[in-house]
Amino acid sequence: MLLWDCVTRIKGGNPFFRPRLGKQQVQMTIGEPLSVSDRWDDYKHNRRQAVASLTQDLQAALKNTIATS
Repeated sequence: MLLWDCVTRIKGGNPFFRPRLGKQQVQMTIGEPLSVSDRWDDYKHNRRQAVASLTQDLQAALKNTIATS
């Protein structure tokens, strides 16, 4: 609902006329943790490359989690 309010405000609409939502269900899957602190030395030497590497690892982990669900 917060996201809906934000998008509605950006579009110039009235966020107080919210849609009626019925019962909903979600299933969450927790993936393997990625260590950020192990990447500290790489970050000190080349920040952009370390951030890019972490982003790629996060993307691959997310894709793997979605594919195995």
